[in-house]
Amino acid sequence: MQPAGPELTGDLAPTGEPTGEPVDLAVVAAPAGGEEPPVDLAAVEVPTPDAPPLLDLASVAVAPPGPAEPGRAGVRAALTRAWTALCGAVGLLACLSVLAAVPVLQLLTLGWLLEAEGRLARGGGLSGALPGLARAARVGSALLGLLVVALPWLVLRGYARDAALLDPTSRVADELARWTLAVGAVTAAHGALAVARGGRFVSFFRPLSNWLWAMRGVARGPVLWPSIAAARAWLVALRLPHYLGLGTQGLVAGFAWLALPTALLAAGGKAPGLALLGALLLVLVLPWLLAAQARLAAEGRFAAAFELGEVRRRLARAPLAHALALLVTLALALPLFLLKVEPVPRDALWLPAAFFLVAAVPGRLLAGWAHARGARPGRAHPVLRLTGAAVALPAAAAYVFVLAFSQLFSWYGATSLFAHHAFLLPVAFY
Repeated sequence: MQPAGPELTGDLAPTGEPTGEPVDLAVVAAPAGGEEPPVDLAAVEVPTPDAPPLLDLASVAVAPPGPAEPGRAGVRAALTRAWTALCGAVGLLACLSVLAAVPVLQLLTLGWLLEAEGRLARGGGLSGALPGLARAARVGSALLGLLVVALPWLVLRGYARDAALLDPTSRVADELARWTLAVGAVTAAHGALAVARGGRFVSFFRPLSNWLWAMRGVARGPVLWPSIAAARAWLVALRLPHYLGLGTQGLVAGFAWLALPTALLAAGGKAPGLALLGALLLVLVLPWLLAAQARLAAEGRFAAAFELGEVRRRLARAPLAHALALLVTLALALPLFLLKVEPVPRDALWLPAAFFLVAAVPGRLLAGWAHARGARPGRAHPVLRLTGAAVALPAAAAYVFVLAFSQLFSWYGATSLFAHHAFLLPVAFY
């Protein structure tokens, strides 16, 4: 009796066709003589079953993740971005205001404004329009931190001065003077360490951590020369020569546009006819000057401010945008004439310079935006061009009217007409 061989459901029949019935391998492989050779299971072809595998990960459809719900991480990231932008704005305003009070370095402020205008004029976005905003965030956070940690010393100094005024020889006055000196020394040392550590706002509230960091730094080796090298690299990254050159080009180009009309307006005291001619020329020049300086900022070339054909095409393609930019520029410049009534001490020039800079930024950004819109092909409809002229020319006329009468109450007289803080250096005094 032959032993039963293994059974495979769905194996091949002798003809090679699948039958679907159980197959006795021993019977199929046995020869006629009755001798039973060994069965080579590896040589038997077994068809692949039609049933799919238990789990095919590639065929499993995965639903796309839904929008992430705002949580603590999102709120914290938003607050961090807002705080960084605030510190950057404070740092930029402080640095530019100090530079605007120095006669030659004033060109850096104009160069910075033109760079911001040029970034938008080249088609950039508003988020990256202010140069050095992220880098100035450390400066702004350091200034805010120094102000906070210096509050106790400022209060104590006020009490010491009051005591000295009441009775300079009293014991209370002496004690307050000594405590003021001691607290001032500790505050200065703590502030210097926080600034050296990076100027982050939280560093001003970790005095023990700052001292440990300083001791570890001294133990590792020299700290003076690496700090000097880092400060030098930071200054190189500021690109001061670029801003200085751009500001010089913008100043010279703007003065070339304004020199003749302003000179005629200044001569109005002796010849009223010349003043009227100069005023009319200024009304016509101001819209072109705004577009010409935006082109200079976008191209980075001095000659770009005098390519009249391209300037005219930009004005014709975006008349309403240029009119809005001119309106905002002149409207923000008019209140600043009040700061020219009295001379400002040299050591306090940074304070009015801050107002001049804040008033100059929106107009510059709008001028760059208008220049970018003027790159579109074709020309605007004549109705739009007439509307733009109907907005720009009266705005320019109002500015020229105030400018002409500003020489009567300005401390510098007719010389102040050449300042043109809306288009030249954004400060009240040179």
